[in-house]
Amino acid sequence: ATLGGLGLTCVIVEAEIQLRRVAGPWLDTETLPYVGLDEFFRLADDSEAGWEHTVSWIDCIAGARGRGLFMRANPVDAGQGPAPRARRLTMPLVPPVSLVNRVSLRPFNSAYFHLGKWRAGRAIAHYEPFFYPLDNLLEWNRMYGPRGFYQYQCVLPRKAGRDGVAAMLAAIAQSGEGSF
Repeated sequence: ATLGGLGLTCVIVEAEIQLRRVAGPWLDTETLPYVGLDEFFRLADDSEAGWEHTVSWIDCIAGARGRGLFMRANPVDAGQGPAPRARRLTMPLVPPVSLVNRVSLRPFNSAYFHLGKWRAGRAIAHYEPFFYPLDNLLEWNRMYGPRGFYQYQCVLPRKAGRDGVAAMLAAIAQSGEGSF
């Protein structure tokens, strides 16, 4: 928490890290759509021993049912895998109001979930789109308008995880606020 929080819990005087060599920039990835927090937690538990990297996109306005896409990956020696997309789009301006709003969230999240569901399965992928999916649109933060956005992150004890996440998702859905 101290290192991930950039020293917000104390002053970092010294840090030591252990790196592990990987064969290259390629990952063996798997994307699994899920509906319901029980399925999410089952996927998380099942992935812990066999997958080095796990992350999930969750539809924050779907309420406590919590549909989403669970993504997991392991480094792989793929030799020459598919090259990452060289051309990326850039958000060209800061709109006067946020483009992330009650009107845009529901259709965007529905499209994102169904596209991810259609593309689900195993693939060899470059690490950049797996670890930095938002960077497919450079300067993506501009879409939040001149007021920007707030980010909230938390850690819950495993025993309270399901109920805590369900309560947060219900509150987010009720507020009409959310995120892509």
